[in-house]
Amino acid sequence: AKVEEIKSSNPQYANLSSKQLADFAWNTIMRDQIMAQECSKLGITITSDELYFDVTNNEQIRQAFTNPNTGQFDENQFKNYVSTIREQKDDNLESRDLWNQWIGFEKGVKDQSLIFKYNTAIEKGLYTPKVLAQADYIAGSQTYQAQFIQLPYARIAESTI
Repeated sequence: AKVEEIKSSNPQYANLSSKQLADFAWNTIMRDQIMAQECSKLGITITSDELYFDVTNNEQIRQAFTNPNTGQFDENQFKNYVSTIREQKDDNLESRDLWNQWIGFEKGVKDQSLIFKYNTAIEKGLYTPKVLAQADYIAGSQTYQAQFIQLPYARIAESTI
């Protein structure tokens, strides 16, 4: 089921072998489950406003819905498009596929946003105070003088052991 969902959500995956699709589906399922668990534990979510912002600021969406006369993103054209494909999703197979591609795109944007938010939280939690960073640098860059001698094992008499 996941393989078919992946195929229908993005046409570029249609050319992959069945093994590649199965591996991709497995990795996607595992990543999604792990991220869902971690984000749930931490209370990290993507709100509908955040998703809308991220979708409408996606480069592909910006290019597709830019008014050629003004060069500006046309939010009404975008909203009309989404509304139309939602309303027509049950009309025929092509419309259903188009809607599934849109849902897959939205899910991809949401997943990317969630991963970004999670990584940002981790990054902010890994702050190292300047004093500790300096102490670590000094400890790692200090050198000591030492002298070594080599004594082959064969030269040690067994009676001295």
